Amino acid sequence: MKVLLASDGSEQAEQATRFLRRFPHIENLEITVLNCFAIPAYAINETSADWIVEFREIADSGAKDIQTKTKEILKDTNVQLNFVTKEGHAGYEAVDFAKKNGFDLIVLGATGHSMLSRILLGSVSDYVATHAHCSVLIVRQAKEADGRPKNMNVAIAYDGSRQSKAAVDEFSRFNWGAKMEIHLIHSALNLYAYRERLKPASEADSHHRQSTTLEQLKLVAKQLPFTDPDPQVHLFEADHIGQSIIDFASRSNSDIVMMGDTGLSAVDRMLLGSTSRFVLRHAPMSVWIARHRGSKT
Repeated sequence: MKVLLASDGSEQAEQATRFLRRFPHIENLEITVLNCFAIPAYAINETSADWIVEFREIADSGAKDIQTKTKEILKDTNVQLNFVTKEGHAGYEAVDFAKKNGFDLIVLGATGHSMLSRILLGSVSDYVATHAHCSVLIVRQAKEADGRPKNMNVAIAYDGSRQSKAAVDEFSRFNWGAKMEIHLIHSALNLYAYRERLKPASEADSHHRQSTTLEQLKLVAKQLPFTDPDPQVHLFEADHIGQSIIDFASRSNSDIVMMGDTGLSAVDRMLLGSTSRFVLRHAPMSVWIARHRGSKT
């Protein structure tokens, strides 16, 4: 797997790097660390030549610090490290570089942990998650009951759509190894919360639909890689699908919520889809948006 790690030397970027260290994998990971710097347009004028030289020297020093910290964090791991520095908007450069060089996954830290930051997500993270042609993992540091390391815990949201099938396929193609916990979850909208009068006529159909969906989930779970323990399936109804996914992931102490991008048209890519967008912006844990490379817009 080719991973592009976007890093600006911030605490959130270091969290993303440490998260990759925990990644359970057997095969060698090829990680390219991309650091970007942008010279403010308003600062470029006929008198700014010396200042720009100094700015670039500072940026170069910062890039070297990132290299040193990254190597230290990922030492003694089965990864191949490369480092690239580019001038320009970090979000645009990450998306462009990943597309041109055939990366499978872009990894970056979320911008901040405050309520406002979670709503806005940050311009770089938001841009990359929305515009990337490959999958994107936005890292947030999960809370742990104690300081001991634990196996990776992944909740995969599945609704039978082409996008959710792509997420399952992507997860299955990666050689994770056995030490992780997998939850395959399906959240259906509870129509009764909005139209109570439909309940008497719909109970039988609802029970049949739930039974059929549960059997489908069990079949999909068998496609997932072998892990210890075996993948678990969960089916529930909720008034808000996005919030129910977050709530389950929180209850199960999941490190990652993995889900498919909602739609692949130009408009859908812009909006990312209401459920994906909601989870991405509000989940307290890391979120992986699975997207096939080379998808047409």
